[in-house]
Amino acid sequence: MLRALRRCAVLIAVLASPLAGRAVPITDGTALFQYDSFTPLSFTTFTDTASNHVFEARWMFESGGTVFEPGTPDSESYVGNQMVLTWNGLNGGEVDATLTITLTDQAGPNTANLVQVLEVTNTSGGAINLDLVHYADFDVDGTSGNDVATLVGSTIQVDDLSTLRYAGYGADALQVTAFSTLRDAVLAGGYDLDNSGLPFGPGDFTGGFEWQNVALADGASQTFTAEFALNVPLLAVPEPGTALLLGLGLLGLALGHRRRR
Repeated sequence: MLRALRRCAVLIAVLASPLAGRAVPITDGTALFQYDSFTPLSFTTFTDTASNHVFEARWMFESGGTVFEPGTPDSESYVGNQMVLTWNGLNGGEVDATLTITLTDQAGPNTANLVQVLEVTNTSGGAINLDLVHYADFDVDGTSGNDVATLVGSTIQVDDLSTLRYAGYGADALQVTAFSTLRDAVLAGGYDLDNSGLPFGPGDFTGGFEWQNVALADGASQTFTAEFALNVPLLAVPEPGTALLLGLGLLGLALGHRRRR
C-alpha cells in the first residue's frame, strides 16, 4: 500500500506539470520506457503491451565520501526509440554525464530490450576516483511480492510470469535485497555492493551493479552500461570485472557447500 501511495503521489505531481518533472516516453513497436521523475532520476515505466515491470531505476555516484545523483537534466533529446539526457557540473562541477537509453521492441508480445549507457567525464581540474551504482527495483508483471531472482552467469534473472534479465556490463560487484534496503545503504554513503542476496525470493526484488574505484584523470571519460531484457535474451553477454568474478566464485562455493550440507 505504501509503495502504491508513493507511486500515486509521483504520478499526480507529474500530471500537474506534464513536461517539467519527467522524461518524454520513448517507444518502439508496442514497447515503452519513461522516467516518471527527475528528482531524483527514478520511478520508471517499462512495459510492452502488458504490466509495468519496473518501479524504480537510478544511477548513484560516490566521490570523496559524497553520494550524489543526477536530477533534472540540463538538456534532453527524445527521438523515436532513444532518449539522451545530459547533466553539467554534477557534485559542484566535478563531473559531466550523458545518459543514452535505447529501447528495442522484439518479435512477440511483451518482449523488449532496454540498453542504458552512461558516459561520465571528469571536469574537476584534477584526478578523481568514483564509485558508480546502477540500481533497479523490479515489479515483474506489475506485482511487488512475487519476484524470484537467480544468478545466471554474471547477470541477474528475475522471474514472475514474465522473465526480466538485468546486466551491468563490466561491473565489479552486484547485490540483491528486498525493497528498499540496498538503495538506502548506497545513499547513506561508504557502502560497497558485496555479491550477496542470490538466490532471492519470492519477494519484493531490488538489486544493483557497482563499478568500484573508477580512476578518471582530468578531462577523461568512461562509459557504464546496464541492460534490461524482457522475455528475451540480453543483446550482449556482459564481461564481468575481476572483482565480480572473484565474488561470484566465492558465492558459488558457498552455495555448493550449503547444498552438500
